[in-house]
Formats: sequence, structure tokens, C-alpha cells
Amino acid sequence: MFGVRIIDNNWKVGRVGGWFDIAGIAAPQNNVWYHIRIDFKCSIGGYDGLDQYDFNVHINGVEYGDYDFLGNQDAIGVVYMTTGAVFPNYKFYIDAVGYSWNDVYEVGNNKHEGLLLTFDPNDLDYMLLGYDGQHTEIYGDFVLPLDGGEHSITVAGEHDGDLYQSGSLSYSIINMLINSPTSIEYDEPDPGYYPGTYGFESDTHNTNGVAVSMIDEWTGNWGSYLRIHTNDGPLYGHNKYLRISDSQSGGKTTGVHNFDNPQSSGTIEFWLLMSGSGSTGSTNRYNEIHFRKSDNTIAFRAQLKMLEGGHVSGDRADVAYYDGNSWVGFADGEDLTWYHNRIDFDCTSGTKGKYSWYIYEADGTLLGSIIDIDFEYAMITLDEIYFTSTTSHYRGNSFWDAFGFSWNDLYRVGDNMDEGLLLTFDPNDLDYMELLYDSDSTEIFGDFVLPWDEGSHIVQISAEGNGQLYQTSPLSYSIEKIITIESPLEGNYFPTGGHYYGSYSFESDTNGEDPSGWLVKETGGEISVISGFNGHSKIVQMFRTTSTGTMKISNFFSDREYGTLEFYVAPYILENYDIILSHGNPDTGTLVLRFDQDGTIKYFDGSWHQIDENDNFQYSKYIKSPYYYHWFHVKIDFTCDTIIQDGWWDLEIDGKSIGTGYEFNGATPHLSQIDFDIPDDNGLLFVDAIGFSWDSQYSEGNNLEEGLYIEFTSSKSLTWYGYSIENAPPITITSGNLITMPAYGEHTIQIFGEDSYGNEYTSEVRSFFNYYFDESDEVTINRIFFQR
Repeated sequence: MFGVRIIDNNWKVGRVGGWFDIAGIAAPQNNVWYHIRIDFKCSIGGYDGLDQYDFNVHINGVEYGDYDFLGNQDAIGVVYMTTGAVFPNYKFYIDAVGYSWNDVYEVGNNKHEGLLLTFDPNDLDYMLLGYDGQHTEIYGDFVLPLDGGEHSITVAGEHDGDLYQSGSLSYSIINMLINSPTSIEYDEPDPGYYPGTYGFESDTHNTNGVAVSMIDEWTGNWGSYLRIHTNDGPLYGHNKYLRISDSQSGGKTTGVHNFDNPQSSGTIEFWLLMSGSGSTGSTNRYNEIHFRKSDNTIAFRAQLKMLEGGHVSGDRADVAYYDGNSWVGFADGEDLTWYHNRIDFDCTSGTKGKYSWYIYEADGTLLGSIIDIDFEYAMITLDEIYFTSTTSHYRGNSFWDAFGFSWNDLYRVGDNMDEGLLLTFDPNDLDYMELLYDSDSTEIFGDFVLPWDEGSHIVQISAEGNGQLYQTSPLSYSIEKIITIESPLEGNYFPTGGHYYGSYSFESDTNGEDPSGWLVKETGGEISVISGFNGHSKIVQMFRTTSTGTMKISNFFSDREYGTLEFYVAPYILENYDIILSHGNPDTGTLVLRFDQDGTIKYFDGSWHQIDENDNFQYSKYIKSPYYYHWFHVKIDFTCDTIIQDGWWDLEIDGKSIGTGYEFNGATPHLSQIDFDIPDDNGLLFVDAIGFSWDSQYSEGNNLEEGLYIEFTSSKSLTWYGYSIENAPPITITSGNLITMPAYGEHTIQIFGEDSYGNEYTSEVRSFFNYYFDESDEVTINRIFFQR
């Protein structure tokens, strides 16, 4: 015995020991069809891939198991389906039950629609279908598999002792050919092609109006450049797109897309690029997009400002929503830049319905958003999208790509954030074409972009045209793991060293560029990330070359009344080097620590004071033989106070307490900024591994030891990454992919990722032997051999 059940909003499998949750599957949803396949084996031989008394479960094409039977049996003779007796008041629906041992059924036939066989009379006592020489009992009308090639069918029956038989009927399904993708594993998508319910890949260049696959209604004039049409790219990274053009001051163009299935709630996503067009003039250039009811009642709308005022100086690429009285801007973009839009709507929320609109840059950074905005007018369902230019605000162009609707079976929210694989086939211009993708299907209009989903996939196309049926053979392909580990390497791994952990350790920053997360002012020289210096890898170099200008890097954080900072600095020559903590005013309420050009270390509380007056600690001896350019580990503990005194701070250098109770320069309610500054000529300073105690991913002392630098790639735009050592709960990856160094020995590591929509991804599990040990690791020498 074995089985599958849904209980307490979880998928469960009946196996040895009882009923258990199926690991790694999302909770089932109401009103969603799930394709379920169960493979089982009772005998010793006869079925490859399973051991005796084992079974596995496939749900929407994903395999779970293998599992042991709940009770061993030599054969399965009954399929038992029940709602159960404990939880009343619900329903479940079943369709298209197929058995692999049926002569007419092949595994996978029920994944897509077939041909309906009807005949009269169809209520005989016994009826037998003959299909290409195979026979099966049927019970009335029957769905034939949609297989390419020539086919022949007959129906025979018996009723009250009388025999019945039809004549033989022959029909054919013409074979189609899938050109791409091919049956290989893909490690990168097709550039410029973005998945969507409508991606315009099937529309030829300059297809206009209702000839466009997405447009159902159109007004305009092609000859007067009042157009809604498709263009071939590439245009800033997008290959096929929809364009709204209006070059007339006395007219406009409009287009409508009618939803095939109006929705009361859902998510709409698309890409948008705006262009001011033209080279002169002060014309304001706007387009609009409305989401509305079929009687033109508007739920919500947005105004796209391609250009305000003149071509050069005017504000460009802004998006505003209508609040019932006026346009309110919520995203300030750039001309000729693609932005990803996501709209969540719910007609039943509030008194009228509500929507939220998010606009993202290509890297996933949020450009602007509005949340839970009331509809302009109430409606039961959202029925259509309305595109329009405006009569007086002409010469602007808006460009659109990859519209994705959450209610489309083949589209998952977030799919169009990344490029996919282009599906091409012949013929691709038939009257009706349907794509089967794993267990989901959707109507397509020609070439189509498949989503970039890791794992194995099967695609098949069925079509009808000119009274003929068409079908491709199923095509299997795979996409490698979205996340791929580059290092540590499999097997023996020798860390390169010099990587010190911090809230900012610069490991992922590009050599020669500014440090990420820091404001750089370098009018007095040059500041950049370099590969390393004196035992530290990936650091910031600050080199002042002139006595004028500024040489400073600044980082801003939320107000802190107390905390700890740790960092490394390495002065190269005797000069003044300042570390300044402030709350925005550089002249008062600050903590100033200086490595002074006289070789001492000083602080400023209104006047300069030497730290360690006995001269027992002078940094000058550390930049000459035998030390040569020592890295100082600096730790500052601070407490701000404006009531008892101005606040105080303590200092440690290289683990030694240098002094306590130093005062700030003036009243200091909080700190919110740190600067590394070279105020004078000819200074050269190196900075590394800056750690903040208020960083949840940093703990005091983390940067005292070297970390393990991990490298990985992702073929999708993910917003969060984590790692797991030895299958422990994932830890967020920060500080330039630097993690705590595992001990000397064998380890496993796995990388986890998540996109902005909550979709989760994992790398493979990487095994490695870490050939790194420090003084705290114990190494045992078992034997030493001497040989002459």
C-alpha cells in the first residue's frame, strides 16, 4: 500500500511508518489543477529505476522519493480515492486518470488536451475502442491522445445480445519541428529574450494595431505616425518589443488588450522604456496606460512623462499615478532605460478595490512604488489594458516588453525579470497553437520565450490550421543550477589567504573602482580598490598626490547612541591620517582619531592630545624595518551622552587597551557617519575589513581572523544569498562573499538564493577539504620516516 494525500494544507505521502510531509514542495492552493504521477514496483524485475516495494511521486513534473511501501504487496489491484471523514465541507476534483498498462495510454498522454471521440449509440453494455491496432474498453465518449502521424480508429459494442461496430476512421496529425531549444543542458539564457504571456517574438517588424498579438482594438493612422506597433531590436538589451509612436499635435493613437479571462485579483508585470524623441522644441511628451473595466470605467492608471520641456534640459522618464484629482509622481527614471514593473491588484480589497505598483531597475533595485492605493472606481473584475498617447503632448515614444499575467498557467510571477530560452518551430503561423511546458499549457501565437527555470523540462506544441491537426514530438532539455559554486573547489582546497571579514571587506569590489557602499571624494589624489597589500587581499588604497582638494571615503549608517567599530589601517609613510566619527556636522559632536605625521597617535576634543603620553606606543616604528607597513587593528567602543557629559569612547590597537574615557568634540547625541581622511599632502593609506557591531551579520572580533572567500554565479537576478556549512541553517552572505573560515578538514557547503518574489534556489552541495589551519588548530603527526 502507498498513497498521496492533502491534509492540514500540506502534501503528504503514505509510506513505511505512516503518513509524512513531502519535503520541498509548496503548500497546495485552492482552485489549481495539479498533475500527479506515481511510479511503483511490486516485483523484483520488470521496471527500471525502482527497487522492489518502492514508489515515487511526481507533482507538476517534480519527482519526490523514492519511498518504501506502507505495506508490501505483490500486486496493486485497487485505486482508492476519498475525501476523508474528519474534515467536512470541501471538494476535490479528479480528471484524466491514466494507467501505463492500458494498451491505448502512454505515460504523459494526459498532460495536454487531446481529441474528443464521440459516437452513437454511446451507452451500450460493453464498448471497445480500437486505436492503431491496440484495444481498450471505454464507457462512452473518449479523449484520444494527440500523437503526430496517421491513425485509425474503430468502435465496437454489445447491448442486449446485439453486436455493434463502426466503420474504420482514418485521420492524421501533421508533424511539426521544434528548431530551438535542443536536447542539451543550458548554462545561460538567450540574450535579449524575456519570458512573458505576451513577448512579441511572434510579431514581425512593424506589425501594427490589431495585427499585434496582444492588441485587440486600435485607433490611429499608420501614415501619420499614430501607431502601436512591434519593432525588432535590439533596443538596449531587448530584442522584440511593442512601441507607441505619436508625432502629431492634433491626434493620438490608442490600443486595447482584452483579458481572455477577466480577473478579480492578480499580478501584472512588464518592462517599460521611455524616450523623449526629437531633438528640439519644448513640447511635453506623455503616454498613459489604464487598467479598466470593459465599459471603459477606470480602476487605475499611470502617466508616463517621456520629456517635460526642452530636449536637453527637460525632466525625463517619470511615472505618476492619478489619485482622483491630479497626477502624483512616484518614480523618477532615466531616458532610454528599461524598468521592470509589477502591479498587484485586488478588486475586493477596501471599498473600491486596491492596487500596488512597484518599479525596479534592471538589477532589482527598487526605483519607486505606491502601495495599497484605492481604485478610482469599484469593479468586480479587471477586464482590459488601455494604451494611449495624448493629443497635445506628442513626439514621445514608449516601449513595452514581456507582459506577464499571474493567472496564465505558464507564467510565474517574476519570470520576466530575467532572460529565457527562445522557442522556435515550423510551421509557426497556424490558426491555433498550444504549448505544453511540463504539466502546464497555454495558447501561443508563434515563437515564444520559455522561462529560465533550473532542472529538466519537456516542451511540445499542438496546433490546428486549414482544417489539419499538427503536433511536434516531445522535446526534453535541461537548465543547469541557477546558482553555481566556483570556489571552494571540489576536493582539496587551499585558501588564498588575506581575506579578513567585516561589514565592508571589499572582496567583491572591482580592482580600480570605488569601494561599494562608500562615498568617495578624491579631488586631491586617487582612491580605489586594489588586489592587496602586505598580507591583506582586496583592500582600499587612498593616495594623496596634491596639497589641494579632498581625499576621503565616507559611510553613512542609522543613528547610533553606542556601539563598536573595528577596522584595519596601514599607513605607508609618516603623514596625518584621520578617522572621524560624526553625526553629520564635521566640526562638532565628533570623535577624531589621528595617526599623526610626528609618528604618534592623537585625538581631538577641541584641541589635540597625544594618546599614551609616555611614548610607549608610536606608530612610526611600524613603518620602517623590521616591521614595514604594519596593519593596525583598531577597535573603538563609544557611548553618546548629552546630559551628563558629551560622551566618551575607548580605544584598543592590536588587542591592547590604549586608553579609556576619551571625550568627544562637543555634544554628541548619536553617531551616523564614519570618514577615513588624508587631510595633508603625500599621504598613502590602506584600509580593510571595517566591522560595525550593529550589523546583524558581524560580531565583535570577526575581523581578527582570516575568512573563507567563496565565489559563485547566478543566472537569475536574486536579491538574497545565504550559505550552509554541513547542512546547517542558511546564514546570510554579506561582506563581499566572505564567510567565517571553517576548521582544517573535510566540509560541505551549499549556496542558497531568493528572488524579490520569494522564489528559492539552491546550488549543488560542494564537498571540499580545507587546507587551512591557524595557531588554534591542533595537528597531530603520527609518523616520521627517515630514509638514507
